[in-house]
Amino acid sequence: MQFDKQTLLDAIHVPYTDLYWSEMEERGDGPPPGAELCSITEHGPEKELLPIAEGYLKTIGEYWGVSVFEVFKRAGWLDDGTDVSLRLYRLFMNCLGHGIGLWDEPADEETLQRLGKELGVDLIDTPYICDGRLWDVVLGQLEQPA
Repeated sequence: MQFDKQTLLDAIHVPYTDLYWSEMEERGDGPPPGAELCSITEHGPEKELLPIAEGYLKTIGEYWGVSVFEVFKRAGWLDDGTDVSLRLYRLFMNCLGHGIGLWDEPADEETLQRLGKELGVDLIDTPYICDGRLWDVVLGQLEQPA
C-alpha cells in the first residue's frame, strides 16, 4: 500500500507554496497581508510535484529503514481522523530544513518514540533533503507567460 495521489499533492503543496512566496518576495511581489498562502497559491504541476513527493518518501524510508507509509500505518495515523497530508507536509518541511516536524504534536512525538523503540530506529531524526527539484518547479512556474 501507499499514500494516495491527492494526499501527496496536498502535502507537497505546502513546501511548494513556501518556496513560491519566498521567490515572489525576492521579486518584490509578496502576498496580500494576512493571506492564507496555501489557499491563494495555485497547485503546481502534478506531473512534476508527484515524483518529488514520492522521492521524499523514498529517501525518508531508506533513512529510517522502514517506509513512511508503514510508520503511519503502525501509528494509526491513516484512519485517526487527522488529515494525513498535514503530517506528511510537516515531515517534508522538516527534511527541507524548516524546523517543522512530526514532533510538533506531543502525541505524535510520543507515538514516534514508541514506534522507534519497537523498530529499533530513530523516527524523530530525518534526512536533510536539498536536491533543488522543488525550486526548479517553482521557478519554472514563475517563468510561465501570464
